[in-house]
Amino acid sequence: MPILTDQLKEKAKTIGRVPTNYELEIEDYHEHETDSRSVFLWKEPNDDDKGIWIELDKDSHLIKLAKDAISDNKESPLSNEQLKEISLHFALEHYPETLKFFTFEKIDELTNGDLRFTFNHEKLELPLPNTGFSVRITKAGEIVDFRYDGIAKKIVSPEKIINKEEAKRTLLNELEMEPMITVLSKGIYENGDDLPHLVFEPNLRFHQLLANGTAPQFEQEVDTPKQLVPLAKPIKTSTKDIDAFIGLDRSAFKLIREQDMGDVIGTVWRMDEDEPEKVSSRSLNDFFQQRNDHTIKLQVDKNSKQLKGMFSFLEREGDLQLSLAECEDIALQFLYHLYPKTDQYFRMKPDRQADETSAWFHFELYHGGIHVRFGFVSITVNRTTGHIDQYLGPEIHPELITSLPLEPTVSEEKAKQLFTRFFDVELQWEKEYVEDSEDYYQLVYKPVSPNLTGKLAFIEAVNSEIIVEKDLY
Repeated sequence: MPILTDQLKEKAKTIGRVPTNYELEIEDYHEHETDSRSVFLWKEPNDDDKGIWIELDKDSHLIKLAKDAISDNKESPLSNEQLKEISLHFALEHYPETLKFFTFEKIDELTNGDLRFTFNHEKLELPLPNTGFSVRITKAGEIVDFRYDGIAKKIVSPEKIINKEEAKRTLLNELEMEPMITVLSKGIYENGDDLPHLVFEPNLRFHQLLANGTAPQFEQEVDTPKQLVPLAKPIKTSTKDIDAFIGLDRSAFKLIREQDMGDVIGTVWRMDEDEPEKVSSRSLNDFFQQRNDHTIKLQVDKNSKQLKGMFSFLEREGDLQLSLAECEDIALQFLYHLYPKTDQYFRMKPDRQADETSAWFHFELYHGGIHVRFGFVSITVNRTTGHIDQYLGPEIHPELITSLPLEPTVSEEKAKQLFTRFFDVELQWEKEYVEDSEDYYQLVYKPVSPNLTGKLAFIEAVNSEIIVEKDLY
């Protein structure tokens, strides 16, 4: 077996063209009846953000490659045809019968200038999702990402296909437009401004229809909304700072990692005495254990410096035996420390939960009963120490929603008309996952917006603007 694993490692190293100064961090062999694979990760020792990830299947075929561009080719960029040829040549090296099974589907230009070529298995001249392969390549011709999904094993063709207009009528039947508040992120929505808006979200009873006209079968969930509880002031007042609430003594803990995560900065803290011993194993489990054990992780907003999240991986046990009510008061103290006007912004979910060592509390941003998307807050209090062990904050800063109207200016009927104007359907293959049975593909009608550059996500409820979600993939 050692000879085999060494051969796999060397093959992966050759495929990834791993530079000699890169260090092997993960070497994991996962054996399973249907999905055995080998995983390798090499990292640049002086730059934790640079690495090369390789996955091989049970027959040592490449199924996944992801790497940062290494070559620094300053010559003129290659043409799209040249890049497509290089990408196809790479796929043929690993799967010689590629052209026999897969058809070229599309080319995408990514934000950094890379191109992604996608080839799919087709049936009825329609691509089957999660089949075929994709190649991402730099303009200089370096392969930086490859994914192989293979062919569809089971395809169920319909005995009949209803016409498009009948499918549209069925899907639009019982259309509802639900008012909600959400942040229109610049990176996700066209004309986004990173601010919260009152919008209508289209809600179809069915999100797809079988090609033969049959509605999909699903278990009807009984939606019994629970009354949110207004918040009182904490029984006890606290002068503690955030570090004291979460049990982070910066004179005893040291910063071991810091990462720019877009809108937030992530930091990881650990005490010197808790530094885990180096292990000879490079398995995935040991890799994450080395990075996570005995740490406190924080996420802080880049601009506002507001704490957005924290998680303690410390095994903390104290001498306290706090009641659920005492833990709730600590959770409220913490939330009021972060947001002094907490009682104006939040409501609490009544279903409090606890076990012997922890108590969990959930809150939601509240604005006149309108649902606030990603306005959820979760706080876990350690019953033996009184520290906050986990906190997940709202995506939206509470102050930003106070200026929003309490009801739409645009009528629901107007919003329905706008949505219907851009609504269409098209036939697509959909993969159906079945528990304890073989997955299969079935033909369905799915909603599309052919006259827009992406998916129609919302209707702005004040000015009736169409909100389009960017096609990021």
